[in-house]
Amino acid sequence: LGIRVSGFVDAAVAAAAGRSLPERAYHLDVMMQRAVVTVLETTDAGEIRKAGAQEVLECGLNRLMEGWIDVIADRFVRETRFDPLHAAATEQQLFNQIHAWLEGPVAAELGIEIDQGDQQRRVELGRALLEDKAGQRFRLLADVVPRGAALLVSARAARLPGLERSLTDLGADAAALPADALARGCLANLDRIVPRDGELRLVTRLPGDRREAPVTAPPDPAAVPTHALEGADAWPLDGSPAPVPVRRDGSALMLEPATG
Repeated sequence: LGIRVSGFVDAAVAAAAGRSLPERAYHLDVMMQRAVVTVLETTDAGEIRKAGAQEVLECGLNRLMEGWIDVIADRFVRETRFDPLHAAATEQQLFNQIHAWLEGPVAAELGIEIDQGDQQRRVELGRALLEDKAGQRFRLLADVVPRGAALLVSARAARLPGLERSLTDLGADAAALPADALARGCLANLDRIVPRDGELRLVTRLPGDRREAPVTAPPDPAAVPTHALEGADAWPLDGSPAPVPVRRDGSALMLEPATG
């Protein structure tokens, strides 16, 4: 594909990096074909390391979708005497609308409309019905997540109907991660993820909670900005009037809020 790989890091470790965790915690993510539960340990040195992982194939998004499609198809047959799974085109309509519902704001009701020829059929289902169907699969997580364990849940997994209720029933101390947790964990640790010698290695440990201020080198005088540019005009940053208010912050220059 022509993609240049710069680093290789375990996603659960990167998403949990920089956080304060107990001696042992767990990370849950749901992909298309499987759910993955990763065991995370906090070392004496304050690092978060991957201590193991287990896949739960029955909890992948595809399996969840299959269950929801069956529930909705049964509702169509009962209420309209029409089976949307009878033809590939109508089944695809059903699939697309479930996906759109999962991606949008959380809604208590799911309305599905199927167009076939000049006819349109519609059914509505409560979110609770889909939660119950998914819960039958999510209960399998009890085999890999101990009761009362600290559990970090990826943002995409946390949105799935039935997962939050199932984790509560399992007694897990679950917390949903922000949507940008993985990206931020990678950005904060590029020096550890991207090898200086160019030889890729799978990184499975990163620093945990950083409470102490990082030690920074003194700024390079050559890197300190001296002028602000506006088109072809250069404004000296020595306290003289400038088109925008600015302030120094170490070796950086920060814009200040202003009117207009």
